[in-house]
Amino acid sequence: MISLVRTILVNMTAILALMSALAFVVSFQIARKISINGQKLGLIQVPNHRSSHYKPTVSGGGLGIAVAGTLLVLPSLAGAHAMMTWAILVSAVGGLVGFLDDRLDLPARYRIVLHVLLVGMLIYVTLGLSAPGFTIDGIVALLTWGTVLFLGVWWINLFNFMDGIDGIAASEAIFILGAAASFVVLGDFGDASWTVVLPLCVVAAACMGFLLLNWPPARVFMGDAGSNYLAFFTLSMALISFANGYISGAIWVILPAAFVSDATVTLFRRILAGERWFAAHREHTYQRLSRRWNGHLKVTLLYAAINMLWLFPLAFLARNQSSMDWLIALVAYCPLVVLCIAAQAGLSDRPATNGRKRT
Repeated sequence: MISLVRTILVNMTAILALMSALAFVVSFQIARKISINGQKLGLIQVPNHRSSHYKPTVSGGGLGIAVAGTLLVLPSLAGAHAMMTWAILVSAVGGLVGFLDDRLDLPARYRIVLHVLLVGMLIYVTLGLSAPGFTIDGIVALLTWGTVLFLGVWWINLFNFMDGIDGIAASEAIFILGAAASFVVLGDFGDASWTVVLPLCVVAAACMGFLLLNWPPARVFMGDAGSNYLAFFTLSMALISFANGYISGAIWVILPAAFVSDATVTLFRRILAGERWFAAHREHTYQRLSRRWNGHLKVTLLYAAINMLWLFPLAFLARNQSSMDWLIALVAYCPLVVLCIAAQAGLSDRPATNGRKRT
């Protein structure tokens, strides 16, 4: 019996390694082709007053991540995990909408409606929340639906907002997905958990392939094609792993804390300052630091260090101290919020302007 289990694990590990390697290569090659043919594809990103870049650069390279994740993960799970299949499809649609936005600059009202519909579908498929009439349980269910929907849509948009300097969004996704995969593996949930571990590792590997071309100084930007896909995919994995009892909600709150703190503090301070908070800007913490430090590399490395040296240990602690996990989540955010405030996130140093964020 022990020999059989060992054989199964070896085979699963080999399959995982092979698919991750393929995802890496596919993502890199697609991003490379897009970077070469960006002019023909109409994907040249011209810097403006909202940009953190200073020369025209090809965008949309994140499409490679979406294609690699979809084509490699979906066939391997077809018929075996309906919840995961829907999650992959929704993520792919999110990536496609993002790619169209990269090319056509879709109106914000259309994007937000699509985000609400797609997040709502994810919630229904993964959590199956429903309201049993006008009762206390029904009200609680509706409030739960509304809260998760709001937070999900906010996550989709904040991940897009945070994709503004070289390497930061791809490295953030690699951290979140890799950490989540490690927690599922450490949980020893049996063979069924591999249907979650495999997509996490494959998409993380696809991000690595893209990051080779996006590391400062970037040859190609992720664009909405990549940021939308990754936002929907990480949300999907959070909902699925939570629904199956693999990873707690508190841990999923801790892992993206660097991005969530930056985007949320920036939003609230712009609202309090009377700014047109919905207008495009470059007042996030990471953007201010990149101007102060005269480059992107140090900022991207700072966020990576926060993830590895602060958030991962706290997430691991929350996993082992489940009775205190939400308190640990609070502790994780406190210094990050202070950092954002100290960096003057959300305080405009120039008149607000109309438009939307572009990386």
